[in-house]
Amino acid sequence: MIANSLKDVNGGYHDSYKEIYKGVEVDGTRCTVHYNKYGEMVSVNGNFRTIEGLKTIPFVNESNALEKATSYIEDSLRLRGYVVNSIKSVINCNKQLKSNLVILILSNKPYLTYKFLLESDSPHLFLYVYVDALYGKILVTRNAVCNVSGSVSTVYSGTQSIEMDYHSGQYRLRDYG
Repeated sequence: MIANSLKDVNGGYHDSYKEIYKGVEVDGTRCTVHYNKYGEMVSVNGNFRTIEGLKTIPFVNESNALEKATSYIEDSLRLRGYVVNSIKSVINCNKQLKSNLVILILSNKPYLTYKFLLESDSPHLFLYVYVDALYGKILVTRNAVCNVSGSVSTVYSGTQSIEMDYHSGQYRLRDYG
């Protein structure tokens, strides 16, 4: 399935494809085909996986998986001494589902999973939780936010350090000085 197509400044274009197995997206895989300005293919790169025999019909329903994911995160935070106000599921792009059914590869083994994006304001949290759609087990959690630190050249103040973080659904640049 084509994920996106980009045109570059030289007139070439690049088509990226997602891997699909029996109608389910394989999380984290992508293959990109690069074309020059004449439409000739010049290179291909990416990371597809070979998957065989994986059941793609979930045994666990989505609402039970979401409950398991939120409980897991709340319990983990309480063990670390946090007072948890609320963990909420972020509605994904199609505005209907709270999760995506995806195939996750862990240690070269494929798993059919519900991929939830969970958010909390206190403590600040934005992460993906993968719940096995066949057995209901939490397989892994991954931070969905990358805070960025770096240096920029300014017109009046020379080189300055900056930090960008994620808060309430948006990235922000803040000055703590």
